Amino acid sequence: MLNNSLAKLQGYEKLANGSAELLQDNRVISHRDLDPKNVLWDNRGNPLIIDWEAAGTVHPMQELLEVALYWCGFEAGKASQEAFQTVIRAYRSQGGKVTGNWTDVLNLGYQGRLDWLAYSLRRSLGLEVTDEAERQLGVSEVIRTIRALDDYADFIPLCLNWLEYEQK
Repeated sequence: MLNNSLAKLQGYEKLANGSAELLQDNRVISHRDLDPKNVLWDNRGNPLIIDWEAAGTVHPMQELLEVALYWCGFEAGKASQEAFQTVIRAYRSQGGKVTGNWTDVLNLGYQGRLDWLAYSLRRSLGLEVTDEAERQLGVSEVIRTIRALDDYADFIPLCLNWLEYEQK
C-alpha cells in the first residue's frame, strides 16, 4: 500500500511545503488539536481544554480550518456542512478575522497528517517503540493515515465550496 501511494504522498508533501512557505509569516500560539475529545465540560457548561502536548505555533486560518473539520465530523467520516459553517460563523461572531488563501490553508492541512504518517512508519519499523503491540499499532496507523490523506485530498474541493458559500 505504501509503495502504491508513494507518488500521491510526494504530491501531498509538495503541496504542504509550498503552502507552508507562503503562510509562514503569520503564526499564532494554539492548542493544535482542538477536537471534541479534547474538550470536557464542567457542570456549569464551561469548556475545559485538555491534551496540550501538540500545542505550538500555527497559521490562524489553519487552526480555524482544523477545528471546523474536527467539529463538523470530517474525521469520523460524516462531515456536516452546517456544523462546519457554524464553526466559521462563531469564529467571526467573536471578532475573528477570516483571511488568507483557503487553497493554501487546505494544502497546509496535509502537513499534520504527513507528520503522523512519518511517526507511524517509525513505530511500525520498531524505531520508536520496543513493544510488538505498539509496533503493530504503528502498522495499523500507517494504513489508516494513508487512507485519511486520500480522504482529505478528496474532501478539499467540497471544503472550498463550503468556504466560498460561507463568504457570500
